[in-house]
Amino acid sequence: MSSFNLGGVTFGSGLSVPSLGKANTRTGISVPKVGSISANAGIDVSKGLRGITGGIELKKDNGNVFTSGASKKSFEDKSHQAISSYFIGPQAENLDYFKDNINVILENLKKGRLNYFPGDGEFITDEIQASETFQERTASVSKAVGELSDLLSRTSIPFFSPRYQAHMCTDLSMPAMLGFFATMLYNPNNVAFEASPLTTTIELMVGDQMCEMLGYNPSTSPNYNTSQPDPWGHITCDGTIANLESMWVGKFHTEWLF
Repeated sequence: MSSFNLGGVTFGSGLSVPSLGKANTRTGISVPKVGSISANAGIDVSKGLRGITGGIELKKDNGNVFTSGASKKSFEDKSHQAISSYFIGPQAENLDYFKDNINVILENLKKGRLNYFPGDGEFITDEIQASETFQERTASVSKAVGELSDLLSRTSIPFFSPRYQAHMCTDLSMPAMLGFFATMLYNPNNVAFEASPLTTTIELMVGDQMCEMLGYNPSTSPNYNTSQPDPWGHITCDGTIANLESMWVGKFHTEWLF
């Protein structure tokens, strides 16, 4: 890689062809006391698409390193493999896994309803489902769902794609969407424990986990210190309420912060 220095800033670029069908290129810039940024690309024809690598690496002097693209053969990196398993993917690569989990959720929904007083019998009979009114209504819903999903797929901002970086929104993870979908089907209301015995318990557990992750001292932690207050957390309806509540706590209960 050849390089030259201009005003203390180092520029570099290079191309190597180690053998027939293989090539690597790299360019970069390094600024003293700031860091460096470099871009690289490589190809190995014998490996097909897996032989194409490349990306951008930003390295700051404090040691932080940020990468994008398929730099350093990310498909071989275990952390990249793990993260890839949590998302549907820019090209819907993991959609089959998502569908499989949706089917599991729906099958358990069916099982739960059939097991609740099965002797009651069917409320929605075959005759009702075969009626003209029922058929018209279900067809209308199907039409609306198809039109809406088509519009969303064609006109929504592509937050799922690494090509789009204009907003702080990103793709949603499959665990988050599956958890939301599964819970929504049972319509629990966490405002009262009797309306949400399971999800309120989960809420308390997640609150403790969040507290521990942020460095607080929940009683559920194996390193719990009895001389410190026991923190807790709860779900809010949105980020605005969460911010307002945190300011309220900071104003009226500053003793909790020290």
